[in-house]
Amino acid sequence: EQWIEFANLGAATRQRSERLVAAIEAEGATTPELKEILEKKQFLIKRSHWIFGGDGWAYDIGFGGVDH
Repeated sequence: EQWIEFANLGAATRQRSERLVAAIEAEGATTPELKEILEKKQFLIKRSHWIFGGDGWAYDIGFGGVDH
């Protein structure tokens, strides 16, 4: 429940996913669902996506393109 509550906060998902994975590993992954969570644990942490561009990175857009 805590992970779901903080799913949109990067640092919070890291802390809660570490606790969740530790709890599953301590109890043992006894169901297919728990095994799948452990297999895909890297996706529990909300990633931050950044795009860097220089001052001319969008000059090719022209009048027909989306420029906002």
